[in-house]
Amino acid sequence: MTVLLLISMILVPALQSELKILSTADGRTGPDPCALTCSGAASYSGWSDGWNWGAYRGRAHMTIDISGCNFESTPIVTVSARGGAGDGMCPAANNWRCAKAQFGVYTVEKMTSDEMRRYGCNIDWTANGFIC
Repeated sequence: MTVLLLISMILVPALQSELKILSTADGRTGPDPCALTCSGAASYSGWSDGWNWGAYRGRAHMTIDISGCNFESTPIVTVSARGGAGDGMCPAANNWRCAKAQFGVYTVEKMTSDEMRRYGCNIDWTANGFIC
């Protein structure tokens, strides 16, 4: 009996969600135990060019698949560009068109996909959302 009590005292806190999401852009929330943080790093090899219109002209972009997170609605996504090669600086990046299975990223300043690959600019991302 004592052993079961000790095991439950160790496991129960580890199983509880400590993530609390107060609000989302679409207003959809769920119970605290359904909150999930899902994160990853997208390789610099995924950068593309091709936006040739408006404010996005001359900026590299990529689409990141987060379907493996199994979100029920659009999560809160944060991105950061991180360089790994050469002496170049990676520009800031913004996320856009976030959905429950993917989101886009584009460079804030004008930068080609070739430059992003040459500088080794990976995207580190974190998504917080609900899975039930």
